[in-house]
Amino acid sequence: MQSRRVQVDLKALLASPGLRVVTDSVRDYAIFLLDPKGKILTWNTGAQQIKGYAASEIVGESFERFYTEQDRASGRPHALLAEAARDGRVEEEGWRVRKDGSRFWADVVISRLNDASGSLIGFVKVTRNLTDKKRALEDQSERARQQAALSQLGLFALRTPELGMVVERAVRTVVETLQLEDVRIHRADERSPAGAESVAIHGLEGQADFGMLSVSASRPLSANDLNFLRSVSNVIATAVARTRLEEQLRVAELSAIEERGKKVQAQEALRQRDEFISVAAHELRTPLTALQLKLQSLERIRSADRKVERIGGAVRQTERLSQLIERLLDVSRIAQGGVEMSPESFDLSGLVRQVADDFREPALEAHAPLELKLPDKLEGSWDRLRLEQVLVNLISNAVKYGAGKPVCVSLEADEERVRVTVADRGIGIAPEDVERIFGRFQRAVPIRHYGGLGLGLYITRYIVEAHQGTISVDSKVEQGSTFVVDLPRWSPAGSGRDRTAQASA
Repeated sequence: MQSRRVQVDLKALLASPGLRVVTDSVRDYAIFLLDPKGKILTWNTGAQQIKGYAASEIVGESFERFYTEQDRASGRPHALLAEAARDGRVEEEGWRVRKDGSRFWADVVISRLNDASGSLIGFVKVTRNLTDKKRALEDQSERARQQAALSQLGLFALRTPELGMVVERAVRTVVETLQLEDVRIHRADERSPAGAESVAIHGLEGQADFGMLSVSASRPLSANDLNFLRSVSNVIATAVARTRLEEQLRVAELSAIEERGKKVQAQEALRQRDEFISVAAHELRTPLTALQLKLQSLERIRSADRKVERIGGAVRQTERLSQLIERLLDVSRIAQGGVEMSPESFDLSGLVRQVADDFREPALEAHAPLELKLPDKLEGSWDRLRLEQVLVNLISNAVKYGAGKPVCVSLEADEERVRVTVADRGIGIAPEDVERIFGRFQRAVPIRHYGGLGLGLYITRYIVEAHQGTISVDSKVEQGSTFVVDLPRWSPAGSGRDRTAQASA
């Protein structure tokens, strides 16, 4: 079915004093008239901004000059005019050329103009610059492709105990994903190849870097590429740390058996390790599986909006995976001697609001809306990143175990101390589990009902005590739990290593 054809008096339209006023008021679109052969008759401000030509330079010229050399050679410009003349309207997206020779991605609509008798007298052409949108979609698509490769590498590293195989797979992943040929891993004290881009494979807290990941490329690496390299280096670092920790664990187990003869304790340690590995594998597999499904669905859909929606879901799963790995690394740092604290002055009320805002959507989905009781501002000196971690752990637990009821977060203070309270009205904690929940890998609920590694409260208590504070909980089964964090307001936070040394002294 043909589109409706617009009837106009072209001479009257060109002579109309209101034409320029109307078209020049539109700056985001190039709007101009063509004669039947494609010669440009008018030119608006939007056209000058998008294409770079002043009206005196372009009026009277053929509209062909906006097309690429390949399009002109194939006769594409006049083919579009012929289609618009036949159907009344044609629309397409494609590359167009500015005055300075640069290209931009455009959405173009060409509509036929008729006189009163129905004869063709010209066309109106409307062009919109979609370069930023196209680049954003391409950037999101590239991020999704890299995240898929990174997820596969992470899953392989989780399942593969041999460090050499993980390193080999990491190098191959970088080569295939970024289309590079020269990718190498070398010691931190070795010089990187000339012109190479290098990222450190960071060691655990207090240790030297494990090495460097260096790549040589004939093209500039994008921000996405560099983030991808850093993520790959983190996977390698985690595999190295795991190998070293497993070796330390094996040595400790043998020492316990040979020197002390505590075979039962050694077996229990092995059982807990195996149970933790099983829980960790389950928790890490969940976001990886969801991520793989979302990324696979991207290949089967064409809608840009649906792709953006799938990519958003994929990114959320990778963020969840990152948080799980960060918790494992925190436990490793604590086991190695402590986590350094970096106190600074900031507004604690503002931090609580920020974390609460991040949980608004998941809280509403869980039917556990957040209620805040905070002073307008509460200045003090703490490690901002670590206190944010404490708030995230307590609020996420309250939402998870809150049984679909409101969660209250309150903040009180005097000149010397502050008190943070997070209270839910959910499933509560049995009396025999109250102390145990602050232990490493300890859980008060079965994993089949609630996910989690059993590390959040262990890390939370460590951070609070490193700030010379205390954490307590008051809970009753089926009535809810109230966690209270009491902190000095201005006393500097020392490192976990310092605190351990003070305790031993």
